[in-house]
Amino acid sequence: TAASLSWSSFDPLEFIERGVTMVGDMTRFTNTSTEDLRKKALEYEVKGTLLNYLLTNRQEQEVLEARL
Repeated sequence: TAASLSWSSFDPLEFIERGVTMVGDMTRFTNTSTEDLRKKALEYEVKGTLLNYLLTNRQEQEVLEARL
């Protein structure tokens, strides 16, 4: 079975290091401009929005299939 997820166990730093594929030393962003950091943040927000959309559609499909 899949491990259950909860906000109490969510570690944002671990998520960034493992899930967002920013492998390496996080200090490399120290000299990154504010504008570049904004662009990168927006890029990940868009990716997150798309993933949430896909997840919602998948869950709706599973509910419909379970009713059959």
